[in-house]
Amino acid sequence: MAGRTGSPAIWWNDLRRGMRRKSGTNDGKKYFFQHMPKTAGTSFRYQLYRVFSQNEIFPNLADLHANDGRYIRFQKLQDLPPEFFAEKNLLMGHFPWFAGQHLFGEKPYHLLFLRDPIEQVISLFHHIKQLTAPPGSTDQEVLALIRHHNQQTRFVAGPGIKGPVGQEHIAKARVRLEQADFVGITELYAESIALANKIFDWDLGDPVLLNTRIKPEDEIDPEVMATLIEKNQSDYEVYEIAKERFKALQNKFVQ
Repeated sequence: MAGRTGSPAIWWNDLRRGMRRKSGTNDGKKYFFQHMPKTAGTSFRYQLYRVFSQNEIFPNLADLHANDGRYIRFQKLQDLPPEFFAEKNLLMGHFPWFAGQHLFGEKPYHLLFLRDPIEQVISLFHHIKQLTAPPGSTDQEVLALIRHHNQQTRFVAGPGIKGPVGQEHIAKARVRLEQADFVGITELYAESIALANKIFDWDLGDPVLLNTRIKPEDEIDPEVMATLIEKNQSDYEVYEIAKERFKALQNKFVQ
């Protein structure tokens, strides 16, 4: 089982000296970690710091600190010169599917995690309630602040999905997930870390989940909970596709 801690800073401080000595992958390969929100992406990001030096990564810790801990918007990254990304080996962010190839100028290894859709949207709901919604907002008011449902499908099959997610988007997500070099499953985090180690010949260290919070769904108004389930059904289909890809990669590289 993955270890747990409440703060990324605790784990980072424990590892900082050893990680400073790392020279990075130095293999010239390019990697794009498409960080899906609320899927243990922050945990995976900190584990990637074990195999990439900070000067290989964008955004690295200094970049994130300078932007108040947030990823820089993809639109701003497109203003950076090609020479900037030529010196980087790992791109990470809440970016569209094509971001890695667009910014690197070549097809990178593509990595991402997916999560049980209801667990993911519950986490998103509480994030909005705690950090975005006005104090004292009702659950119905928080629900209204969720701009798009089926968020994971939109990340994989997008960008540019303006209206409801349809079967054509699920079909596109299937094609893309089958092309992804690594698909992790949040509920199988330890197994996912082991798989990434096998695929890329890495040592990501012991699996550690950061920022874990217990937020049972019964804290959400039942009517709102029912709406969340109803509106995120497409993500269930894509999640099952992701688990199929994860199992196929396990069969190829682990078993």
